Amino acid sequence: MNIRIYSWLLIVVCFGVRATDEKNDEFQNYVHHNVTNPSLKKVAFEAEIIWDELLSIYGDKNNQISELDARNFMVELVSIEMCLRRLQSKLVSEPSIKAEYLDTIDNSFEYVKAQNYIYQTIGIDYQDTIISLLPKRTCGDHLTQDEIENIKET
Repeated sequence: MNIRIYSWLLIVVCFGVRATDEKNDEFQNYVHHNVTNPSLKKVAFEAEIIWDELLSIYGDKNNQISELDARNFMVELVSIEMCLRRLQSKLVSEPSIKAEYLDTIDNSFEYVKAQNYIYQTIGIDYQDTIISLLPKRTCGDHLTQDEIENIKET
């Protein structure tokens, strides 16, 4: 895990992460047993942390996320999802990580509502702001240069 993920783990504590529940155990089990590429596994587990936090932030109406935290969080979310897309476009035989995480209609609706909550917190110019803060290399915050260069079907 890189420094950015560690900082998000600290923010997770501030907003209160829901305990690892049956859904998380099922997702982790699924990834362990169905994903063969080690880089994709690594990114899948980082994505799960970020997706869990997104749902936690949205679900905890007692805590308000600041505009700065919302912006930084959205940069992490977009970054991990860009990385997943890149990996999955090269690893076509691997299962869809996001589809497995958002495995029900209710989960998918909650995810979209949570994203909208973050966007509203950031404000009207969120897209330009987020794009300007994204890492220059897709997956650069999540994988080493060697891991990125050596992504191929196993």
